[in-house]
Amino acid sequence: MFTTTSAGQAWREVPLPQSSDSGYPLPQQLQCVAPGVLWDLVLGSGYAGGQGYWFYRSPDGGQTWQEVVANPGSGNPRAPGPVAGALSTVNGSTAYLSGMCGPCSLPPAPTSSWPAPLAIGRTTDAGATWQNFSIPDMPYTLNDIAFVGPNTGWLVAQWSSVAVGESAILTTRDGGRTWNRQFTLGAPNPTPTRHSSATPSSCSACY
Repeated sequence: MFTTTSAGQAWREVPLPQSSDSGYPLPQQLQCVAPGVLWDLVLGSGYAGGQGYWFYRSPDGGQTWQEVVANPGSGNPRAPGPVAGALSTVNGSTAYLSGMCGPCSLPPAPTSSWPAPLAIGRTTDAGATWQNFSIPDMPYTLNDIAFVGPNTGWLVAQWSSVAVGESAILTTRDGGRTWNRQFTLGAPNPTPTRHSSATPSSCSACY
């Protein structure tokens, strides 16, 4: 990873966090929402029913990294699901990560390990603690989540496994604990929504 603090005039390399899949080229989602504070989601190798991933926070521009949550992990905090979904960081203290569980959407009923096909996890104290909120009656496919503040956010989810299925935009005002459907896409004339995303501009505006 390279960083600039001079509007691109000069660049320097900073170290990335190490995962148990180190040595392999791994896809990552890197976000910076406060001066010097970085959040990095590292996606690892897949396995039956899941995927390894690690979510890190750096308070000093990448010089040091703290593991916030990981899958598979030992003990607490527990990852929101066996597959990492979308990432949304609000500030230097608050970040959200969705987790998905494909088998949880099929009978028999979901197990206590993964109580729902979709969950939203969050930290509000710079990674010191982690909370997961299961979202009942939601599909496995989540396109995006986006939070504009510590408690206000949107998600786009798809109710079909094909490219032309019904998708909906839902909102939360309590930090992901509860969600309300606001808008439905793809009905009555379905349109491709697999690559939909949510981009909020304020607490009341979202694109």
